[in-house]
Amino acid sequence: VAGLRDNVAAGVNQVASAVVEQVAPGATEEVKKLGDKAAAGATKLADSVAADATKLGEAAAEGAKKLAEPVVAEAVKLAAPVVTEAVKLAEPVVAEAVKLAAPVVAEVKKLADEMADRAKSEIHLQLVDAITGAPVAGAKWKLLDDLGDPAKLNGAEILGTSDAAGIVRHDVAAPGLYRLQIVE
Repeated sequence: VAGLRDNVAAGVNQVASAVVEQVAPGATEEVKKLGDKAAAGATKLADSVAADATKLGEAAAEGAKKLAEPVVAEAVKLAAPVVTEAVKLAEPVVAEAVKLAAPVVAEVKKLADEMADRAKSEIHLQLVDAITGAPVAGAKWKLLDDLGDPAKLNGAEILGTSDAAGIVRHDVAAPGLYRLQIVE
């Protein structure tokens, strides 16, 4: 709009200059004054038109906003059942996916449990008589850690008795160095 105003003022000045050149050389000052007045009037008119155009543009934007509000509300209203239907359609798919995943989850859990069992440490040895090499059955023993303190599993000291073949077997909290102390 400002560009339009400037163009109108420049055009009026050009017309006034052309008239001055065509009329008479003595009337130049008077025509120039008239041209300046015409240019000022054209500038004022262009400013008024620009202000009116700005007001019209703002009113049009507000009107468009008011017109859009019910359209948006209607679009939301129309979309709600579509979303509801999409959720209904997805439910059996999700249920089937859960159903298909259940055996996989169970197998993963089983493997994790097996790996945890394998991660447990165990002592396994046979007590034999140092002279005869015969198995020592029924020997009561206590397990000591590498510092000579009683080894514990779940807070309890690790104690046991060798079986008929002299075998000593027991879970321990962690891999490491242990000593077996015969107590009876």
